[in-house]
Amino acid sequence: MRVTHSDKSTFPYIIIDDIYDEKELSLINTELNFIVQPYKYTDDAKEHGAKYDDGVTSKVNNYSIWLDDVYNNRIHSDILRINRKIFDSNIYSLNSNWHIKKFFEFSNYDKTLISYYDNGGYYDYHTDQAAYTAITWFYKEPKKFSGGDLSLRYEDESYTIECMNNRTLVFPSMIEHSVSEIIMEDKDSNRGNGRYSMIQFVNII
Repeated sequence: MRVTHSDKSTFPYIIIDDIYDEKELSLINTELNFIVQPYKYTDDAKEHGAKYDDGVTSKVNNYSIWLDDVYNNRIHSDILRINRKIFDSNIYSLNSNWHIKKFFEFSNYDKTLISYYDNGGYYDYHTDQAAYTAITWFYKEPKKFSGGDLSLRYEDESYTIECMNNRTLVFPSMIEHSVSEIIMEDKDSNRGNGRYSMIQFVNII
């Protein structure tokens, strides 16, 4: 596991590479393969996780599902059990941002959104309705698409974080962010070869 923190930007964010071990990744990918099917997804998820500054739902082309709404108890989901790892204080002791560390230490509420981007998938700039957003990316290797990178922008600052397998990005939900368009060959599309995202919206209530 490698942790990189923003030391020059005006807003905090951290990148955690290889957050999950091989056994955890196997369980996550098995569940993703099961639930990431278009007929199991609805447009409702797009209306609750993000919005424009004017409150209008952002433009998005992907499949999304609220994982917490699928299971009566999170112990029945490998993903919902394993993604508790994001709250491990040992992760945040490795970076210098005290606000993220303390917030995740005292957080008592989060919801998990699973999104899948196939060929042509994208997400325009938007903000999330939470305090912090933690996005983890997964894809089948070898990688069969380009794009899918996430851009953060605040006033005159902008940063692009490359989409990498088993990489987590944590940042304030109020920061505008977008996903660049996924591009893949026709023979690889609609076969689960795109960009999987596990988004945790973290709050204190």
